[in-house]
Amino acid sequence: MATVEAPPAVVEPPPPPRTKALPPTPVPSLNWDGDWPTLAAALPLRGVVQQLAQQSELLQCEATENVVQIKLRIPLDTLRSAGSVEKLEQALGNHFGKTVRVDTEIGAVEQTANAAAMAEREARQREAEQNINSDPFVQSLMREFGATIVPGSIKPA
Repeated sequence: MATVEAPPAVVEPPPPPRTKALPPTPVPSLNWDGDWPTLAAALPLRGVVQQLAQQSELLQCEATENVVQIKLRIPLDTLRSAGSVEKLEQALGNHFGKTVRVDTEIGAVEQTANAAAMAEREARQREAEQNINSDPFVQSLMREFGATIVPGSIKPA
């Protein structure tokens, strides 16, 4: 009877340490509260550059007298295509009134404008469902007529 040995286990190196996203830290020289998700959502952008701003996470912001250096983490390399970083630099430059340089790195993101918008939509949905479920008229219909609420049918106003 022949014995078969298992191949040696492949040991992968640990991932590099994750740089933490900045909590909103005011940048007085820019007259900015440091809230990247709010700023990213408010910039007048479209297309890929809008997705770059809204799906990115602020890692660092340094402002000198003439230049603002911003480092962002983005989830996909394709967000850097078609001059989107340069267009974001231009929009931020218009917003702050200074030259802006944006550097990006690829990685998992958490604190983004998209994440904030999704959390708000989910909170509004939960509130709408709670309001319907606790409404006296709806409860009466459920008790007296066996009415049910169709899952997914409740939409927030």
